[in-house]
Amino acid sequence: MTNDELENLIRSGENIHTEFKQCTKNITKDLYDTVCSFSNRDGGIIILGVKDDGEIIGIDTDAQEKIIKDFVTAINNTQKISPSLYLVPQKYTINTKDLFVIEVPACSVVCRHNGRIFDRNHESDIDITDNADMVYQLYARKSTTYFVNKVTHFTLDDLRSDLIDRARLMANARTATHPWKLLSNEELLRSAGLILKDSENGFEGVTIAAILLFGKDSTIMSILPQHKTDAILRVKNLDRYDDRDVISTNLLESYDRLMAFGQKHLNDTFIMEGIQSVSARDHILREIFSNSLAHRDYSSPYIAKFVIEADKLYTENANRCNGYGLLKISSFQPFAKNPPISKVFREIGLADELGSGMRNTFKYSHLYSGELPEFFEGNIFKTTIPLNSTDIAATKAKPSMLGINHSQSWQNITDNTCDKTYDKTHDKTYDETHDRTHDKTYDETHDRTHDKTHDRTYDETHDRTHDKTYDETHDRTHDKTYDETYDETHDRTHDRTHDRTHDRTHDRTHDRTHDEIQVKILNFCITPHTKSEIAQYCGYKNTKSFTQKYLRPLLDGQKLQMTLPDKPKSKNQQYVTKAEVIGVIKDL
Repeated sequence: MTNDELENLIRSGENIHTEFKQCTKNITKDLYDTVCSFSNRDGGIIILGVKDDGEIIGIDTDAQEKIIKDFVTAINNTQKISPSLYLVPQKYTINTKDLFVIEVPACSVVCRHNGRIFDRNHESDIDITDNADMVYQLYARKSTTYFVNKVTHFTLDDLRSDLIDRARLMANARTATHPWKLLSNEELLRSAGLILKDSENGFEGVTIAAILLFGKDSTIMSILPQHKTDAILRVKNLDRYDDRDVISTNLLESYDRLMAFGQKHLNDTFIMEGIQSVSARDHILREIFSNSLAHRDYSSPYIAKFVIEADKLYTENANRCNGYGLLKISSFQPFAKNPPISKVFREIGLADELGSGMRNTFKYSHLYSGELPEFFEGNIFKTTIPLNSTDIAATKAKPSMLGINHSQSWQNITDNTCDKTYDKTHDKTYDETHDRTHDKTYDETHDRTHDKTHDRTYDETHDRTHDKTYDETHDRTHDKTYDETYDETHDRTHDRTHDRTHDRTHDRTHDRTHDEIQVKILNFCITPHTKSEIAQYCGYKNTKSFTQKYLRPLLDGQKLQMTLPDKPKSKNQQYVTKAEVIGVIKDL
């Protein structure tokens, strides 16, 4: 360290890694508390001859030799400092005043001063000896073992085979020759390090990591009752919340529900990366959720959170920290907190190599909101993503219908007046009553808005024809009936060019939407989902009509399959895209 670097350090003031001590003539009693706390935390620098406010007062020349001798003797005395530390003060001179600098490295074991355990918290040295939870966390940080590798007495019967099958399918979708494809459930768990032998007792069993990934909810609750993630939307009701989902299930389904919550309340703005459009929102959510689930400290009772606020979103989770403070993308060092969980996440495509998540979050956060994220590491790991006012969904947003904006397509083929009135009415009516009672709402709304731009002949003819045919033939012959009826009446009030443009565009949009919805379903069902989840994802409320129109053709076409084919009407029935189809739809 140079004199300039030392002066800059003093100007920066005290913090979690820097401490000032006066010690002009003698060593102060709390010096060894600081040595102990730095050793237990991440190391630090102690500067003797400086006041707490940063004023340099120096060390008396006559006392310097005695201070060095007393310090070296004390830290090598196991009754004073345990274990013994080997530190030597270094002398510096600034403005004719002598200072001593002591650099304390982090210790691999827990350090005690006079039998007491100290930990560093911001500018203070905290005695945590009587705080069992903090002592446990300290020992956990120093330990080279992992909590999630603890072997339990549970067996394969306590795990969900459908989740293991899902992991196998997702791994195979990423790599067609993935070794998990040919392994049994037990062999898969062994290869992932989720079945181990206890080194102390000698018995073999599934680990806590296996239970977190593939365990039944009852199994998870019996061994980790504190495990849950609290997803909260807090934009209008700042005292409580606007929406909430308390998630206490396995990690795979926890990831799904967190993604669904984020997609529900965050707008997916149009963003170009090079020549391709990308979902920066989904990229950000993927990285922060996989990081939170794969790297949190599951031994801690601290409840993990995902919170969306008006100007930011953030995640918090318990952490076995290897540092303290804001992480810098240029200098941070990634550490594996739960290696077996991270390994499974990488194999199934929910995470990538260690450290890439932070870089991707920086990249896509800048694209999404124009701001950079913050990563704060401590006993609680916090990731903060700044948001703009346009990033928050104004209402409970439904997933986009394959990116097709009906009102925008319609505006391209109608005049300005018809655009403003028909779009508002048609969108609202179509969404609310598409599969139930379209007639009444459509007629009432359509009449009110079209009187301004359509004559009485159009209204009377359109209403009689549309009412009679729409409900009977909507799901089978919508295109033919609607186009013929619409053309017959619309020609009376619109010029021939407008009609030809409208008919061609509507037909192409409707056919294209039907095919793209099927592609959307196949992409969504790479992971299994229930019929109601799929329908809701595509914006439908009537599952019966949705099944006839979309699911049944996909099942008959051998593109989609049931997870319980022997029980087609089971309440637990889910649908998943066939493995041979996944590679094809990714190219669409």
